[in-house]
Amino acid sequence: MAINYSVRIDEELKNKAFPIIESYGLTPAQLIKLIFHQIAETRVIPLSFDYLAKKSSEENEDVEVAKIESKSECHS
Repeated sequence: MAINYSVRIDEELKNKAFPIIESYGLTPAQLIKLIFHQIAETRVIPLSFDYLAKKSSEENEDVEVAKIESKSECHS
């Protein structure tokens, strides 16, 4: 038996993600089914959060650079 499941997605996220999904020849519904099948078979969520760690690291580096630049301007 199949069930329907609704998800609310921000329009900007939808506009960014749907073309990528479609470029793989998939509909969003097909992608969700594939992800659920993979989770069921592997018992692992098929996502990498490495990009978040990298983004956070880059943002921290930018903050540190800004602090150093601000300090050097104060001492000038």
